[in-house]
Amino acid sequence: PFDEHSQKYIEYKHLLNANKLFYEALLSLDEEKYHEALKILELISKEYPANKQYQVYKLYAKSFVLEGINNSENRKVLLKEIESLEKSEIQNIELLLFTKLRIYILNEDYDLALYFYQSIDDDLKSDIDFSYLIIKALINDNRNDSENLEDEHGYSLYIEVDGKKLLFDAGQTDIFKKRIRK
Repeated sequence: PFDEHSQKYIEYKHLLNANKLFYEALLSLDEEKYHEALKILELISKEYPANKQYQVYKLYAKSFVLEGINNSENRKVLLKEIESLEKSEIQNIELLLFTKLRIYILNEDYDLALYFYQSIDDDLKSDIDFSYLIIKALINDNRNDSENLEDEHGYSLYIEVDGKKLLFDAGQTDIFKKRIRK
């Protein structure tokens, strides 16, 4: 519908190309080709800085590229980028929050990870895919027959992420040992 040489046509074609690259990056993420995805997302994020969706996915891809103990300082910088985006209105807040929680865990800042996870709104928690992040409540402070949890004052949480297993226990006895075996 546009003249091939008009400014609107050129902008439209540019945007279509950026979206095509974005979907290529998503495919790369799906195939766990994080370096490739990050390269694409950095390119289109630079070209379209106002598009927060590109920014969020770039940070998500970067969190995988920065795995390992040698990247702790780089992940701290990544957290600052995430925190600056949190203040913006963005569509993919769930992915951004998941990435932030993932960085806390990669940095072995487990107290902060637990605190942050508990502070996330329950509706958002249900939207976040924790497919590789397993979190189980082992002991509940309140009676909850549907979960078959034993009751005592306190709280226990079991987390598995990237092959690491963590247990937070604030219970009064050792009944968490029975639950962990289940």
